[in-house]
Amino acid sequence: MSERRTIGEQRRAAVARGTAWWRILGFAGLLSATFAPWAHADRVVFTDHRILVVESVEAHGQWLDLHLSGDNLIRVARSQVLRVLRDEPEPPPPPPPKKAGWREQAGPFEAFFQQAAERHDLEPALLLAVAAVESGLDPLALSPKGAMGLMQLMPATADELAVEDPYDPEQNIDAGAAWLRRMLERFEGDLDLALAAYNAGEGAVRRFGGIPPYQETRSYVRRVRERVRRLSAGGSGV
Repeated sequence: MSERRTIGEQRRAAVARGTAWWRILGFAGLLSATFAPWAHADRVVFTDHRILVVESVEAHGQWLDLHLSGDNLIRVARSQVLRVLRDEPEPPPPPPPKKAGWREQAGPFEAFFQQAAERHDLEPALLLAVAAVESGLDPLALSPKGAMGLMQLMPATADELAVEDPYDPEQNIDAGAAWLRRMLERFEGDLDLALAAYNAGEGAVRRFGGIPPYQETRSYVRRVRERVRRLSAGGSGV
């Protein structure tokens, strides 16, 4: 019987210590404890909806030991605690947003398309669309007619524009942009006629007085236009 009284006395003493801690901490103290810079912390929510941030919680039957910083400890009755919220590790930062539109699709050639577009006063999405239709963005593409690289430069065009290596992406894109700009100037800014001339030749466009009646050329103009529209809208145009 005396042993039971001893246990009861210990429990009452623990509760008394916990009550004393509450009086010492007070609500303002709880707020400051909530923002303590511990590496790990659990949040103890009491039935009166007050919150205490502790380093750890240990359960002992009907009692909970709340470990504070240093060697401080509060023992409270389990019935006083509504829940214990375990500290979760910080989630990893979100990945950087993907580049939208033509930049995402241009991949390793993005800077070359941007530079060529600025140099020749063209939209980079237009240059990328031409390259996609011409070569599927293959820098080593070679057509049966001898057109080379990303922008499918014909040998005579490459020579006229002093291209040293038509399979070098930077040189190829810049030369293709220069040629497309020339076609736009020749046809007074008419993009459809400039694209048709890029595909079928300036002579064919002048001879027919417009887009030549070639299925390949008409399809080419339509496909480039559609890719430009999708790329400019931020979607996948390739």
